[in-house]
Amino acid sequence: MQNLPHTQRALVATGPGKLTLALSQPLPAFAPNQVLVKVHAVALNPSDHKFLDLSTVVGAISGADFSGTVAAIGSDCVKPLALGTRVCSCVFGSNSLKPGNGAFAEYVAIRSELCILVPARVSLEVAASMPVALITAAYVVRSLRLPSLPDLGAKAKRMTTDSARGRWVLVNGGATATGTILMQVLSQIGCLPIATCSPRNAALVTKYGARKVFDYASPTCAKDIRAYTKDNLDCVLDCIGSAVTMSMCYQAMGSAGGRYTALEPYSDRIKATRPEVKADWILAWTVYGERVALDGVYERPPILEDFMMCSAWITIIERYLATGKIKPHPVDVNKKGGLGAIEQGLDFMRKGKVSGKKLVYCI
Repeated sequence: MQNLPHTQRALVATGPGKLTLALSQPLPAFAPNQVLVKVHAVALNPSDHKFLDLSTVVGAISGADFSGTVAAIGSDCVKPLALGTRVCSCVFGSNSLKPGNGAFAEYVAIRSELCILVPARVSLEVAASMPVALITAAYVVRSLRLPSLPDLGAKAKRMTTDSARGRWVLVNGGATATGTILMQVLSQIGCLPIATCSPRNAALVTKYGARKVFDYASPTCAKDIRAYTKDNLDCVLDCIGSAVTMSMCYQAMGSAGGRYTALEPYSDRIKATRPEVKADWILAWTVYGERVALDGVYERPPILEDFMMCSAWITIIERYLATGKIKPHPVDVNKKGGLGAIEQGLDFMRKGKVSGKKLVYCI
């Protein structure tokens, strides 16, 4: 164990939409199966400001995505990690059950199995931008019943029932961090990703693997997608998850139906318009195998299966990162502002001023 300070700096919620830089917060307690990571960089996600604005936990540390080095190791860790190992992962910030553990701080605690090893080819600043998107991809692949990366090359029968090779998959919101990561995963498992985005991000989305890009604002977007896929589109990920985008996705899907997965709760009214489409939405905060204490439809009991799935997923993702088969979303790195600059970045996201890149802050 490295010499650890008694306190740390952290961004703590003081009310709806409000953070303060606390200068003497306790370090997060870490369990025997966890490691303590000294944070080098953090990245911003839409969930960061949504939790802060809509589900405020006064006194809780915010933030999810982080990278850093292992500073202390629990006595019962499963994954072999050494002090100083470069890792990235995500924590459930703004968590009422664990208010002292969030990414917007100098130290975070995390299960060793959920630590993603950062290869030498990837900087810690870039690594901080990836964990939430990588973890979310595991849930999406499962929801759409596609074979996961661990099944690639396996001689045994694939764990999922549907075949992926040569299959169209629409990623609505292809220029988002989740969108660009998922398109690369889809390409690796043999799917044919197509995407929607604004015209200014079309080149970016094509670079990350989209076979065809459609302007989400075009009045003929759904019709164009349906024509391009010859009425065969049966898998959709909606990264935006609004009623408007769900309606467009439903119109784009082939006449035989299929599977629609969103990152937010979907509209039951729109779901009812096409019973041949199986709608689902995912909440990746179950990754820790612990209760998710959020209101309404967001609450979840502990789901150990999700923790086990993501632990296995991470071991494969590490190899893909090391070989460059999965590349990070573009980043905008702030090396000087530190924790104090994060609140401005969250405000940029609230106002829709961030597109085609992920904001990263060195701590």
